[in-house]
Amino acid sequence: MIRCFVARYWKPCFRITAINGNLPQAIRNIYEYINKGLVNDELTSEMDRAVGRAGTDNKLRDDFMRSEVILMDARREGYLEGCESGEKRAVLKLFREGAISEEQACRELGITTEEFEKLTESE
Repeated sequence: MIRCFVARYWKPCFRITAINGNLPQAIRNIYEYINKGLVNDELTSEMDRAVGRAGTDNKLRDDFMRSEVILMDARREGYLEGCESGEKRAVLKLFREGAISEEQACRELGITTEEFEKLTESE
């Protein structure tokens, strides 16, 4: 699947390869509907109506946006957890290499010396 920029929107563009160039007409119609928006038969006509209904359905749009917000929050939390974990590893590495003292490491991580000792033991 390739993403194509069409009229300010990104949409998927599908490339189909058939043996000896023989592609069933039904598949060809779906391909043309997805890539060009052409309605050629009953199936693509029904697909076009369903897409139109989905585009005007406020409940469906609200549900979609709600799920997108949940996914964005999950990505953001994962990113922040990764940054925090990476920061701890970097400070511990500097401490083990002797580049910073235990006091400096505690200050960087914002923890007490007892917590730092537990952290170094668990790593």
